[in-house]
Amino acid sequence: MQHEDIAAARARIPALSRAPALVEDTEQPRRPDRAVRLHLSADRNQCPDCGQCFNSTGAFDKHRAGPFGSGRTPAARRCLLPHEMREQGMARNAAGFWTKGAMTDAERTRIEERKARNA
Repeated sequence: MQHEDIAAARARIPALSRAPALVEDTEQPRRPDRAVRLHLSADRNQCPDCGQCFNSTGAFDKHRAGPFGSGRTPAARRCLLPHEMREQGMARNAAGFWTKGAMTDAERTRIEERKARNA
Protein backbone atom coordinates (compact mmCIF):
# COMPACT_ATOMS: atom_id res chain seq x y z
CA MET A 1 0.00 0.00 0.00
CA GLN A 2 1.36 3.40 -0.96
CA HIS A 3 1.37 6.16 1.65
CA GLU A 4 0.10 9.62 0.75
CA ASP A 5 2.50 12.42 1.31
CA ILE A 6 1.43 15.10 3.80
CA ALA A 7 0.69 17.69 1.09
CA ALA A 8 -1.63 15.27 -0.72
CA ALA A 9 -3.46 14.40 2.50
CA ARG A 10 -3.88 18.08 3.34
CA ALA A 11 -5.26 18.77 -0.15
CA ARG A 12 -7.67 15.83 0.09
CA ILE A 13 -9.07 16.84 3.51
CA PRO A 14 -9.85 20.60 3.57
CA ALA A 15 -9.85 20.86 7.38
CA LEU A 16 -6.28 19.53 7.47
CA SER A 17 -5.14 22.24 5.07
CA ARG A 18 -6.03 24.80 7.76
CA ALA A 19 -4.63 22.76 10.66
CA PRO A 20 -1.12 23.41 11.94
CA ALA A 21 1.49 20.77 11.25
CA LEU A 22 2.66 20.91 14.86
CA VAL A 23 0.78 22.06 17.94
CA GLU A 24 2.58 23.79 20.78
CA ASP A 25 3.00 22.44 24.30
CA THR A 26 3.30 18.82 23.17
CA GLU A 27 -0.43 18.63 22.44
CA GLN A 28 -1.21 16.17 19.70
CA PRO A 29 -2.94 17.74 16.69
CA ARG A 30 -6.49 16.52 16.22
CA ARG A 31 -7.40 14.61 13.10
CA PRO A 32 -10.85 15.84 11.96
CA ASP A 33 -11.18 12.77 9.74
CA ARG A 34 -10.92 10.47 12.78
CA ALA A 35 -13.48 9.95 15.54
CA VAL A 36 -12.39 11.17 18.96
CA ARG A 37 -13.15 8.68 21.68
CA LEU A 38 -14.61 11.16 24.17
CA HIS A 39 -18.20 10.83 25.33
CA LEU A 40 -20.29 13.65 23.86
CA SER A 41 -23.48 14.27 25.81
CA ALA A 42 -25.59 17.19 26.99
CA ASP A 43 -23.94 20.40 25.75
CA ARG A 44 -20.56 18.83 24.89
CA ASN A 45 -19.56 18.99 21.24
CA GLN A 46 -16.72 18.50 18.78
CA CYS A 47 -15.65 21.03 16.14
CA PRO A 48 -16.03 19.56 12.65
CA ASP A 49 -13.15 21.72 11.36
CA CYS A 50 -10.34 21.27 13.90
CA GLY A 51 -11.60 18.21 15.78
CA GLN A 52 -11.18 19.76 19.25
CA CYS A 53 -13.81 18.83 21.86
CA PHE A 54 -15.64 21.42 23.97
CA ASN A 55 -17.52 21.21 27.25
CA SER A 56 -20.19 23.69 26.13
CA THR A 57 -21.52 25.56 23.14
CA GLY A 58 -20.14 28.75 24.73
CA ALA A 59 -16.63 27.28 24.76
CA PHE A 60 -17.04 26.14 21.16
CA ASP A 61 -18.17 29.62 20.10
CA LYS A 62 -15.23 31.21 21.94
CA HIS A 63 -12.73 29.12 19.93
CA ARG A 64 -13.95 30.53 16.61
CA ALA A 65 -12.45 33.81 15.36
CA GLY A 66 -12.87 36.10 12.36
CA PRO A 67 -15.73 37.90 10.68
CA PHE A 68 -19.01 36.30 9.70
CA GLY A 69 -20.00 36.58 6.06
CA SER A 70 -22.69 39.03 5.08
CA GLY A 71 -24.27 39.66 1.72
CA ARG A 72 -21.50 39.31 -0.84
CA THR A 73 -18.70 39.05 1.70
CA PRO A 74 -17.69 35.43 2.44
CA ALA A 75 -17.13 34.30 6.00
CA ALA A 76 -13.53 34.30 7.17
CA ARG A 77 -14.07 32.32 10.37
CA ARG A 78 -11.34 30.00 11.64
CA CYS A 79 -10.54 27.88 14.67
CA LEU A 80 -8.16 29.25 17.29
CA LEU A 81 -5.01 27.21 17.86
CA PRO A 82 -4.55 25.68 21.33
CA HIS A 83 -2.08 28.37 22.42
CA GLU A 84 -4.54 31.07 21.24
CA MET A 85 -7.36 29.45 23.24
CA ARG A 86 -5.17 29.51 26.36
CA GLU A 87 -4.38 33.19 25.70
CA GLN A 88 -8.16 33.80 25.69
CA GLY A 89 -8.35 32.20 29.15
CA MET A 90 -9.70 28.86 27.96
CA ALA A 91 -8.55 25.65 29.66
CA ARG A 92 -9.01 21.90 29.36
CA ASN A 93 -10.94 20.15 32.11
CA ALA A 94 -10.00 16.80 33.66
CA ALA A 95 -12.03 14.98 30.99
CA GLY A 96 -10.02 16.60 28.18
CA PHE A 97 -12.69 19.04 26.98
CA TRP A 98 -11.94 22.73 26.37
CA THR A 99 -13.85 25.11 28.67
CA LYS A 100 -14.32 28.88 28.60
CA GLY A 101 -11.95 29.15 31.56
CA ALA A 102 -10.54 27.39 34.58
CA MET A 103 -12.92 27.21 37.53
CA THR A 104 -12.01 28.86 40.79
CA ASP A 105 -12.24 26.94 44.07
CA ALA A 106 -15.26 29.07 45.03
CA GLU A 107 -17.08 28.15 41.79
CA ARG A 108 -16.25 24.48 42.28
CA THR A 109 -17.56 24.58 45.89
CA ARG A 110 -20.77 26.34 44.79
CA ILE A 111 -21.43 23.65 42.17
CA GLU A 112 -20.77 20.82 44.63
CA GLU A 113 -23.14 22.42 47.17
CA ARG A 114 -25.85 22.76 44.52
CA LYS A 115 -25.42 19.10 43.54
CA ALA A 116 -25.68 18.05 47.20
CA ARG A 117 -28.89 20.08 47.68
CA ASN A 118 -30.46 18.58 44.55
CA ALA A 119 -29.49 14.99 45.40
